[in-house]
Amino acid sequence: MVVMAETNGETLTNLEQKIVRQIEYYFGDINLSRDRFLQEQIKLDDGWVSMEIMLKFNRLKTLSEEAQVICDAIKKSKSGLMEVNEDSTKIRRSTAKPLPENTRERREEMSNRTLYVKGFPDDVSLDDLMAFFAKFGELENLVMKKNGSKKFTGSAFVVFLEKDKLEEFLKAEDVKYGENEIVRYRKDEYYKKKNEKRRQHKEQLMKEKQE
Repeated sequence: MVVMAETNGETLTNLEQKIVRQIEYYFGDINLSRDRFLQEQIKLDDGWVSMEIMLKFNRLKTLSEEAQVICDAIKKSKSGLMEVNEDSTKIRRSTAKPLPENTRERREEMSNRTLYVKGFPDDVSLDDLMAFFAKFGELENLVMKKNGSKKFTGSAFVVFLEKDKLEEFLKAEDVKYGENEIVRYRKDEYYKKKNEKRRQHKEQLMKEKQE
């Protein structure tokens, strides 16, 4: 099935959408700022990373092991984030879109576009979540929270590309995934609740020891 996507006039198949999403996640502001391996790679060749290296990334490899297929998908994206070299053997983040500096203002701005959400089944996939949030607005990032056994906990952090879309999602009524109601908190609100819960738990333990 061919679906319309936000591209430069061309269409993207479902597979191509997933490829573009994964590549732009790797080279996006959030991941690239903390991915030491990729940071080292982009220093070696004026920002270019070979497809041979990229195909060592497991999630990308599960989507396609053909460099040409991956590069063709990237060329269709209209985000302008990525560049492909002439023979489709290397890709890099566009020099016109340098990685923003990790300033306090930048972190605060991103925090204001981030929500904590919970209520999803523990067997849901990343693709399922991306499809769910697509109807509410474009995301810059989505991180599935996992426990010590690396199993999904049913909650996630989502970073909306536009703050207005975050506000609309917060105000939306009766947001459900299947039959599950989705709980939504701003990032700072979530951490306040979490810290308060820890404080109360600590006080309860101290009280029990004194009895």
